[in-house]
Amino acid sequence: MRQNILIATVVFLSACIVVYDGDDNAAPAPAPAPAPAPALAQQAISQPSPAYGSADAALRQYYDEAGLELPKAPAGLPLPASDTVLYRIGLGSCQAAWKPIPILDKIAAENPDLFIYLGDNIYGDERNGNATMPNLRKQYSDLAKRPEFAKFRTQTPMMVTWDDHDYGLNDAGGDFAFKYLAEKAFLAFWDEPKTSVRRQRDGLYDAKIFGPKGKRVQIIMLDTRFFRSSPLIPTDKRGAKGKERYLPSYDPNMTILGDKQWRWFEEQLQKPAELRLVISSIQVLAADHGWEAWHEFEPQRQKFFKTVQNSGAKGVVVISGDRHVAAFYKKSDATDYPIYEFTSSALNMSFTKNADEYDSLQLVKAYGPNNYGMLEIDWQGRSLQMLIKDETGQVQRQIKIPFAEIGL
Repeated sequence: MRQNILIATVVFLSACIVVYDGDDNAAPAPAPAPAPAPALAQQAISQPSPAYGSADAALRQYYDEAGLELPKAPAGLPLPASDTVLYRIGLGSCQAAWKPIPILDKIAAENPDLFIYLGDNIYGDERNGNATMPNLRKQYSDLAKRPEFAKFRTQTPMMVTWDDHDYGLNDAGGDFAFKYLAEKAFLAFWDEPKTSVRRQRDGLYDAKIFGPKGKRVQIIMLDTRFFRSSPLIPTDKRGAKGKERYLPSYDPNMTILGDKQWRWFEEQLQKPAELRLVISSIQVLAADHGWEAWHEFEPQRQKFFKTVQNSGAKGVVVISGDRHVAAFYKKSDATDYPIYEFTSSALNMSFTKNADEYDSLQLVKAYGPNNYGMLEIDWQGRSLQMLIKDETGQVQRQIKIPFAEIGL
């Protein structure tokens, strides 16, 4: 009976999903017929049927018992000790495993104290509605085999979050049928410690604090996928400037983080720290385009600003990826000090050499070719420098933020 329940659940949910159609910024397309799941389900261990409270519960147990091979990244460096002063932090997103990633050598050559993968670290979208997500697992496997990635792992400590393409479906949210397998694959590949809170709860949100008092950097990694409401509102004029794919929703019942993660975020902002980097895989500030971002959930975007303001936390800076361009943004009226955002994208998935996008909150012309980000923290001079660097390591865009401007 248990196997029948699992088979029916997998097949039903497979039939309900949408798939990536090859365009990173394309609207979701109807899924083809799902690949049959019964053969895999037969591998599950026979036992008395539990009482399933939901289709999610059935799928979770299905994946726990399916015996799928989950690739692992080459061994990497441990995170810096909690009392380590951070001076240089690398940033990057949008990395395809099917082609070379030479930019990783340039990042490692700068010897950053930490590198943050901001999401879309592979492109594992499940195009065929297959419950076992063979493409996601293959892309992880291919990335693990890349010598430049293996070398990078041995040179640079890293923190990692996901976005839609390592979640398993373009622009997907919390209703994605196979998110439990995507989460399981992520934790396995990046060798998340067995004691990690990420293994003890749904979603990949996490936070760390590095450095002694006076030089503390808090890194708050949000999960903008696992709990996000769906669907996005499709545009009424596809491709039009400001309406490229989606329209904003003003529904107060829609969520990006979910109630539990929102409460956790509030708690993190109460912890003592100087500089706070809030990692959001999708953009928070930019609001003039029609691609996926927080402004598609405008009440949630306003809640973000209100949460920061009410917390009293100073030194909050937003870091994002996703967009295949790099840029800086500033919102002066978000809190009682300006909120800056650094969008860093793409490591090897650039779509344009001339990024003509401009947002009312944007500070400099966006940079389109492949790039990475670097944060340089001057504790003595009390400033944060943000740099966009190209594949040769040359600075293409930069801004400097005095600590005093962000409340420090």
